Amino acid sequence: MRWKPILVLACLFTLIAPADGQRPNAYFSLSTNKTYLPGEKIGLRVFTNNVDALEFRIYKVNDPALFFERLDNPHDFGRVAPKERIDNPTFLERFHDWKHGVWVDIRDFFRYQFSSRSRSQLREEHQAKAKAQAGPTADVFAQVPVINSSQLVARWKQQIPPSFYSETENVPIQNLPKGLYLVEATDGQLRAYTIVIVSELGLVTKTTEGQVLTFAADRRSGAPVSGADVRFWTDKKEKAHLKSDASGLAETAVSEGQYQDVRVLAVHDDDVALVTPYSYNISSNPAEDWAETFAHYLHIRDTLDTAAAFSFAPANATYERKVLGPSSFDTTIEMWLPLSWALNMVNRSMGKQDLYPFVLPGPVLEKMRFIHTIVDEVSAHPEPQGEH
Repeated sequence: MRWKPILVLACLFTLIAPADGQRPNAYFSLSTNKTYLPGEKIGLRVFTNNVDALEFRIYKVNDPALFFERLDNPHDFGRVAPKERIDNPTFLERFHDWKHGVWVDIRDFFRYQFSSRSRSQLREEHQAKAKAQAGPTADVFAQVPVINSSQLVARWKQQIPPSFYSETENVPIQNLPKGLYLVEATDGQLRAYTIVIVSELGLVTKTTEGQVLTFAADRRSGAPVSGADVRFWTDKKEKAHLKSDASGLAETAVSEGQYQDVRVLAVHDDDVALVTPYSYNISSNPAEDWAETFAHYLHIRDTLDTAAAFSFAPANATYERKVLGPSSFDTTIEMWLPLSWALNMVNRSMGKQDLYPFVLPGPVLEKMRFIHTIVDEVSAHPEPQGEH
């Protein structure tokens, strides 16, 4: 009979169907690429393949230092975590869902008091309002540790095109407070993560021979931030725990060497700033050190010369009008610092990065002073032409 082969094929397809309704080769990941200012719209980069919908959850991280100290790899964060099931909602989520269920029951009771035609009209009006609404809406939860121990901030669900999808999705929350947040996405079986930082604190790091220097500043004004709690880790081990001074600086001595998995964290009240270079080379190579310091010195002298030619700096900043005396290098730096600050402010006004994004610590200035002395001596006794 012809129906037997059809029945066998139907049974075969039933046996090889993906378990739990999950699509084969399902994959998704999350990422962010910046630190957000308070009030700024937050975007999550979402990559998916063979995923119909994702539920997003945002958690507040209460201890940023402990979080980043235990984080396995900050550069490989956000990929899907295999073999995990998300079927244990928090008490607050269960209570929220129960309230929503009660509301649905009451709504449906009153709906059935209307005729089918009236219900259809109301449904169309509701759908029109839903379409006019931009994106999904989030359920926001109170940040009270007694009833919200997991510090769940918000939750929402979003439909995803089943084929490959790559877009930046806006977080449907207005004015997320300052702090560090963990964002989780799940399809009910797998989950992926990323972090979101909302902060007015900025952090700049600089390394030199046996030293690490950090500068904490306000991201809006550029003003230094004193009293910031700064931690420096390498290979998941804390190397230094510092406080920024009145100039926003914090400096520590470390053994020379090549350091991997570097993490530098600054925390000031609810503000958080993080720097995660892949490695630090805190060792000295005399030839390389000489070349880099000399190049930096020439950048300063050449920029001062150009600025003086256009009356942006004192006339004695040009090469032709040499600054005399033992303090000539100090005078050069005194002319350079206000000019570099002004140029940075001009760039920021144009929406650009700082033209001179550097801090000059004492040891670097001393190396530049040495180069300045050599240049002075050579220029004072030029080699006659034809002699070598």
